[in-house]
Amino acid sequence: MDLINKDFQYHYPDFYGTEDVSLFLYSLIKCCRPQRLLEIGAGYSTFFIAKALKDIKDDIENTVGESLVNVDWFKNQYNPYLEVIENESIEKNIEEIKNKLNKLNLSKFVKIKNQNIYSFDFNKKYDFIWIDFGNGKEYLDFFEKFEKTLVEGGVIIIHSTIGNLWGKLFETELKLKIQKGIYSNLELISFFEPHKSNQNSFTVIKKTKNYPISNLYA
Repeated sequence: MDLINKDFQYHYPDFYGTEDVSLFLYSLIKCCRPQRLLEIGAGYSTFFIAKALKDIKDDIENTVGESLVNVDWFKNQYNPYLEVIENESIEKNIEEIKNKLNKLNLSKFVKIKNQNIYSFDFNKKYDFIWIDFGNGKEYLDFFEKFEKTLVEGGVIIIHSTIGNLWGKLFETELKLKIQKGIYSNLELISFFEPHKSNQNSFTVIKKTKNYPISNLYA
């Protein structure tokens, strides 16, 4: 993967605290293969999400006859897109990201919108949402809005949660709501990055779904 090298990091030195979690997002997308993705807050992770979509498309085109491939799934159309919402106050950053996406041949998978998040259309549906925006005081309000846009089986990943007070309060309150049955269809797990002093955690929230059993053992 050409993004995982020092040259890319040196040319994009401001990681937005996502130098490691971007790899997690890439791998999760490669595993789950979502089609309708949303990122709140453009940045370093945008490239990894887009690269995952491109690599999945390449896998579909180049994989033939392997025993572990679900042939019926591969026959289906996979036309993913990533919608990115970025604050309209930092337009210069958006243009920089667009230029880099073009150079990496990833721009066709990404549509970046320059708008205020409070004007977002919450009637849309997504199966993968990455939120790297705002602070802990806003987390619960944002989550309650975006949870309604998430389809069954979809996931929401929120950056910088348990490593700060407001994020931890959000996670605790959300766990309580899950336990009380308010969000009985959600599963939650958080990860901590002990080697970092800030932006050192993220929380993954999944909306449950009944999946078909295709094999007895594996």
